[in-house]
Amino acid sequence: MTRYKIGFIPIGLAVIIVGGTFFASGGTYIGVTYYQSNKLIEEADNLIAEGKYTDAIVRYDKAKKKWRWAKIQTKKSDAEGLNKEENLAKKGEANFGQGEWQKCLEYLGQVTPKYPKYGEIQTRYSDCQKKLDEQNVAETAVLETQKSANSTPDQTTTKKKTTTDTASVTPTASPASPAAVEVPPTLYLPYSTSSILPSAMTPMGETIYHPKPQNPQGHPGVDFQWENPSEIPTIIASMDATVTAITDNSSHAGTYDIETASGKWGVDYCELGSVREGLKVGDIVKVGDLIGTPQHPVAITDLPNFRMIHWQFGYIRDAGNETGVATRICPLSYFSANAKSTIESLWTNTSATELKANAPDICSGDFK
Repeated sequence: MTRYKIGFIPIGLAVIIVGGTFFASGGTYIGVTYYQSNKLIEEADNLIAEGKYTDAIVRYDKAKKKWRWAKIQTKKSDAEGLNKEENLAKKGEANFGQGEWQKCLEYLGQVTPKYPKYGEIQTRYSDCQKKLDEQNVAETAVLETQKSANSTPDQTTTKKKTTTDTASVTPTASPASPAAVEVPPTLYLPYSTSSILPSAMTPMGETIYHPKPQNPQGHPGVDFQWENPSEIPTIIASMDATVTAITDNSSHAGTYDIETASGKWGVDYCELGSVREGLKVGDIVKVGDLIGTPQHPVAITDLPNFRMIHWQFGYIRDAGNETGVATRICPLSYFSANAKSTIESLWTNTSATELKANAPDICSGDFK
C-alpha cells in the first residue's frame, strides 16, 4: 500500500484558505448589514422631515435590529416624542373645532418648542384662549342678567363673604314649589372659575372610599378638593333654587349640609365648613350666590389648608317632610358647556391612579 505524506505547509494553506473564505463571508455580511441599517436610518430621517413620525419609528426599530447603535435609540426616542406632540396637537385642533375651548388649551399647552409646527400651535392656543374668554364673559353676563331680574331685598347680603354661627339651623319652611317647573335646569359649578380652583376631585360611583354594600351605589356625588389653596375658597349656587334645609352633618362633626330644590330637581351642598351668614330655609338662591365655604376634614393633618365639599344633584324626595336629593343622577348632561369642559379637565388632571382604575369616569359604576 502506498502511503502519502501530507506536510504541514499544505495543511496550513488549506486552513488559511477555508478560514479566509469564512472571514470574507462574515465581512460581507457585516458590510451588508451596516449598509442596510444606514439606509433605514436615512429613510427614517426623511420621514421625520415629512412629519410621518409613526413610520419613522418603525424604520428606526428595523435599523436597530440590524445594527445596534446608540444613536438609533436616541433618534427613535426623539421620534416618539414628536409623535406624542403630534397627537396632542391633533386632539387640541379637534377640540377647537368642537368648541371645547378648555380641552383645546389643555392639549395644545403640552406641545413644546421641539415640535416643528410650534408657531402654528401657539397661534391656535391663542385662538382657544380668546374663545374661552368670550364664552366666560357671555356666561357671566347671563348670570348677572338673571340676578338682576330676580333680585329681592333679602338678596343684597348674598355678596358678603361671611361665616355662620356654629348652631345648626332647623328648616322652618317648605320648598318653594313652582309646580310647573319640569324643564331640566342648567347647572354650573359650585365654585367660581375665575377664583381659586380645586386641585382634585372624587367621582361618582367609586367604591374605594365608599365601598358596597355600605354604600349601595358607591360614592353618590362629586367631592371637590382644594389641596393647598392660598385662601379659603367659596362655594356658590349651582342652580336657581329654594333653600329647603340647613342642618348639621351627622357624619362629619362641625360641618353643615344645605339642601336646595327647584321643581323636582335638587342640589345638595354637603360637608360645608361654614354657611353664609343670614342664609335661611325658604330663601331663594340664584346661580353664583354665595352658599358658604368648604370644610377642612379633621382627619387630614398633613395638609392644614386642605378643603373639600361633597356636592350632589338629582331628584328630590316627593313625599313626607324630608328634603334633599333622594335619587342621585349624573350631572354631566345638565352642565353648561363651559362647566362641563372645566370639570372634565379637573378629572383629567386629578392624579389618582388607583381611584381612576376603580372609577375611570366622572360618572362611573351605577351612575355611568
